Amino acid sequence: PYVKAVKEMADLILRRLFSALREFRWLFPFLKMAKQQKRLLNVLHSFTDLVIVTRKNQLENESAQQITQKKLEESDIYGKRKLTLLDLLLNVSIDGHPLSNPDIREEVDTFMAAGHDTTTSALSFGAYHIARNPAVQQKL
Repeated sequence: PYVKAVKEMADLILRRLFSALREFRWLFPFLKMAKQQKRLLNVLHSFTDLVIVTRKNQLENESAQQITQKKLEESDIYGKRKLTLLDLLLNVSIDGHPLSNPDIREEVDTFMAAGHDTTTSALSFGAYHIARNPAVQQKL
């Protein structure tokens, strides 16, 4: 459901971008598109929230010994532990206060959207240049 919702949200954003009604922002909440956006955001946020809560619970339930063992197993050649983006965000605190789940979700969603867009752009760029170069096509 998450991947489908990401694709549908990307399509919705494009439809909104090219819609003649986009100039009338006050009208958007009354459109079918607004209901679809709300439903898709609920799917996306629910999934991200579930991942955040699950990982937070895992980190809270790990014993100190397990954490130390993982640090040793996951360290790189310089002895530094590789942390995932989510683990970094869960361990970050600003002025002594940890980030809230909505703050973490916002950052994770930003990276997910950026990764999706970057991958799409890179594949499109590669396909375009292959299509324009028959010699490369012959090699493939």
